Amino acid sequence: MIQIYIDADACPVKEEVYRVARRHRLGVVVVANGFLNLPRDPLIRRVVVGGGLDAADDWIAEQVDAEALVVTADIPLADRCLKRGARVLDPRGRPFTEASIGDALASRELSAFLRDMGAVGGGPRPYGPLPLPGGPGKPDPGPAQTPARPPGSTLTRFRPAALAW
Repeated sequence: MIQIYIDADACPVKEEVYRVARRHRLGVVVVANGFLNLPRDPLIRRVVVGGGLDAADDWIAEQVDAEALVVTADIPLADRCLKRGARVLDPRGRPFTEASIGDALASRELSAFLRDMGAVGGGPRPYGPLPLPGGPGKPDPGPAQTPARPPGSTLTRFRPAALAW
C-alpha cells in the first residue's frame, strides 16, 4: 500500500495532501523538526525528529521504498528518495524523476553559486494567489479596459501603439 511522506517543515500543501489521502485511504507520515498540529485522523501520523537541519530529510530517506510517495521541495532529498525507488512530487505537484533530477540538482547548484556571487537573489515565487496588479497597499485598478477597434477596421484584434513591440 502506498505511504505518503511529507517533508513538513516548509510544505505549503499539507492540507491538500491530507484531503487526497483521506479520499484514497492512504497513510500519511508528516515528518518535521518540531511539533506540528495535525488533524485527528488514524491515517495521519506525526514524526518529530531532533537534531540538525537535515534530520527530517535523513529520516525520510531512510524510511522510503518503492511503495512511498514523498512530497518535498528539497531537491537533494528528492534525489535520495528516487535512488531508493520512491516516487517524489514537489509541492506544486510536479514529479521529480530519474530523468529530471540531474537537471534540478545542477540548476540548484548554479542558483546557489550565483546567489553567493550576488548576481541573483530570491528563489521560486511564493506559493499562493498572485499579487494584485496595484501592488501592496494600492487599490486594485479593476479589470483592464480593452480598447475599441478603430472605426471601419476589419481587424479582430487591436493593439494600441503603447503596447506595440
